[in-house]
Amino acid sequence: MNILKRNLLFVISLPLVFSCGNNSKSENSLDQASSYKLEIVDSVQVDILGSGLSLVDVHSETGDLLVIQPNPPKLWVLSQEGEVKQTWSKTGDGPDEIGSVLLSAEFFGEDVAMMGRMVVKIFDHDFKAKGSFRPDFSPSSMAYAGFNHLQEFKEEGSSQLITFFGKPQTNKHWDTPEYYYEYNTVDKLDPSKPLKGNFKPLGKLEKDSRFIVSGRSYYYIKPTFDIKGNSLIYAYNWDTVLYKRSLPNGELISSTPIPFDEFYLDKGWTMGKARQEMNSGNVAPRDKSGSVERVFQSNGFDVVFYRSGLTLETLQSITLDGIERFREELRLDYSKYLILKEGKRLNSDLKMIERSLLPSVADNEGNLWTVQNVNALEEEPDLITFYKLKIVPDEN
Repeated sequence: MNILKRNLLFVISLPLVFSCGNNSKSENSLDQASSYKLEIVDSVQVDILGSGLSLVDVHSETGDLLVIQPNPPKLWVLSQEGEVKQTWSKTGDGPDEIGSVLLSAEFFGEDVAMMGRMVVKIFDHDFKAKGSFRPDFSPSSMAYAGFNHLQEFKEEGSSQLITFFGKPQTNKHWDTPEYYYEYNTVDKLDPSKPLKGNFKPLGKLEKDSRFIVSGRSYYYIKPTFDIKGNSLIYAYNWDTVLYKRSLPNGELISSTPIPFDEFYLDKGWTMGKARQEMNSGNVAPRDKSGSVERVFQSNGFDVVFYRSGLTLETLQSITLDGIERFREELRLDYSKYLILKEGKRLNSDLKMIERSLLPSVADNEGNLWTVQNVNALEEEPDLITFYKLKIVPDEN
């Protein structure tokens, strides 16, 4: 299975995305009092065939794993012993279908919620649709698969969902100041409410957000988020701040600088002239900007996965082309993680475990789940392996 097909970003249309920025180093160094690390503590092997597989949820009672393939849409319910308990696979716009791409899914009480392009559907145990919900704001030209942009929380015992469809609830263009003033991070869906206007916007950009104070334009700001209980934690791909809000109302609890070792900031584009600059052909070579890739809450810790980016000098020193160049950039700009407590870093080794891809979900027991990195193996495996990771004391 080609690891490139496991890329966690599935793009409906292919916009040009550029990176730029300065190196941002935190003065928030490792807290030497306690040191922790991520460790693989268990694995689940299963005999299924798929491309771009992502483990998107772990059932809070049974421990069953929910695994999806984006395109064509396919879903598996697996036991932690590797048993395939259920399989669903449909493509189309019928009542029991989700469209041409399955972006995310979530156990929803006794049911399963699935997210397609600008639609959420609730399915019963036999995968018959019980409800279909479409947001009434304009669609995005970008759709993201494998980022777990559909998550459940409880409000007074009622199951609700937090979603992200690729854009905020505004008709303003991203190259105008109004876009950032109207920006909302996620949408709250209450399936028990009437269909129209049921996606409530949550999480505006704060007044001190770099996306507002810079007066620049940024192409496709993407949040990555996690919910535990009634706490929503999130960060934006091009940002350096970790936010927490309470659910269901979205009140801000905290905003904490992320103590990166280094992070090359995307400076954006001149407001009102972004398209002209991007298409001019005269864009000066730039650093490759860093990117926040995942955030999780785990047993009282916050965990942030990111790439720092690369300097222009490093980029210009790479003599490879095409896919080989892409792989070399990934090797140099490797995935890192931070284990945080009250904004303080508690891990000394930042590099992600090589045989594991980025975690895609954190269960209620504090475990992070991910899929095996087959590119780290000498031979193609016969079985798909999912890893259970845990935060443990670092004795080294």
